[in-house]
Amino acid sequence: MQGLVARYARWRYERERSVEWQRSQLKTLQRCIAASQSTTFAKDHGLTPKLAVTAYQEQVPLRTYEELYDAYTREAAPHYEGVVTGREVRFLTTSSGTTSGLLKEFPVTWEGIRGSRNAAAHQAFATITKLGHMRPFQRAYLSIADLTPLQDVGGGLMRGAITRILSETTPAIVKRRAVVPECIAESGASDVLDAMIEAALGADLGMLTGMTHWLLEFVERAKVRSGKASMREIWPNLQVVCHGGVPYSVYREPLEAAFQGGETPFILAESYGASEGVLALGDPMLGGALRLCSQNDIFYEFVPISELGTQNPTRLGVHEVRADEPYAVVVTTPSGLWSHLVGDMVVFLDAELKTLEVRGRLSGSLELWNEHTTETDVDSAFERIRRELGLEARFYHLGPEQYPNDVPRGRYIAVIELEESGRSDAASVARVLDEGLCHINKMYRRLREDGGPLDQPLVHLVDKGFFDTWLDERPGGSFQRKVPRVDGSQRVVQELLAMRQR
Repeated sequence: MQGLVARYARWRYERERSVEWQRSQLKTLQRCIAASQSTTFAKDHGLTPKLAVTAYQEQVPLRTYEELYDAYTREAAPHYEGVVTGREVRFLTTSSGTTSGLLKEFPVTWEGIRGSRNAAAHQAFATITKLGHMRPFQRAYLSIADLTPLQDVGGGLMRGAITRILSETTPAIVKRRAVVPECIAESGASDVLDAMIEAALGADLGMLTGMTHWLLEFVERAKVRSGKASMREIWPNLQVVCHGGVPYSVYREPLEAAFQGGETPFILAESYGASEGVLALGDPMLGGALRLCSQNDIFYEFVPISELGTQNPTRLGVHEVRADEPYAVVVTTPSGLWSHLVGDMVVFLDAELKTLEVRGRLSGSLELWNEHTTETDVDSAFERIRRELGLEARFYHLGPEQYPNDVPRGRYIAVIELEESGRSDAASVARVLDEGLCHINKMYRRLREDGGPLDQPLVHLVDKGFFDTWLDERPGGSFQRKVPRVDGSQRVVQELLAMRQR
């Protein structure tokens, strides 16, 4: 039986991997249009079912969430049917609004849910193909996800975190294997995590999923509560670990250290998902590289970063992307997003295989004097801190501080939560952070040279649990929220410093 399943999984995997992107994406776009041609949006933009991609791009401009909100969804909320989608809206999912300050709300149709399911199924097929069996999927699984109940907003609509929505709509045959903690959903994230661990200790886990930093916290607490030294000792049959929320490179070393040991290897499967949908999943047959999803009913466009904000930016299809060039991600979804800028920057590592890396948020750069310090730069600088000082940052955030107008100088402010408090001083961390940024970013180094307008970063080391509290106090479920590592608006860093001064 296991061999038969493995052969079927390989067939499904190979079929998905060999998809003809240009043809497939045209069909996806035309399905979205056909199902919504009677909506206000489709009528305003002259959308017809057999519209070609080039015509669609001429008629539908790129829009951020805020631009779509102002033009169409502000007045319609929460009833989006007939406005931006012709399909039945089943749920409303909320997103953090971390970068814009606006708590975002996205309609979710059954087709959108089905797309996420299809993406998950194909990652399962790739995992079974790698393992040669499906035993991890026959055991219990735990999802470190938001447990806050969905809110009834009337008219048959329910609102909540996307992780909760996907959990609620999981097929019963799968859900029966879920480990469900006995806890109060309104409890803080720390208490809920402890309840999850208590429930999981009595289960034979085969799979574990969650945002990366919560998985690492889960590992440490599980070892303390069980009295055992490793995850393999606690759950001998745990084999598949699905993680996401931040690029793998940020937590590569601690994640690999947490899931090692024993004769049975762990499959670390990264995901690149958002409220808009699951966009890419780690392919264990390609060493875990993120590969663009083709079965999620999402139409993709990729805009060269250098052209973003210009009057007529180039809008490339999946079949047109090139390796090693940074792109902004644009999606059209079956739930009513049309040429929507997700807000992320990606680089394709292999244009043929469609493997990619997420290089950070489009808004995630620091620009005091055109130095363009990106999240990738900052992540590399923190890797230097890890190597030279032996310190692991659990969370960190960098924001700019420009001095008053009569003093043409500025600096970065870093708020850092270390895995082990008290192991270093802020001055040492600031020095190595500065050296790392100078090494990575030539413009930053020039601005830091004698007489330059940029001073050494100011570092604030905060106690463990500081960012957990910050996340708990913000809207949205803590387990789906993440700390923005870089924000050029100063808003996040000011909020963090105000909280630190309480």
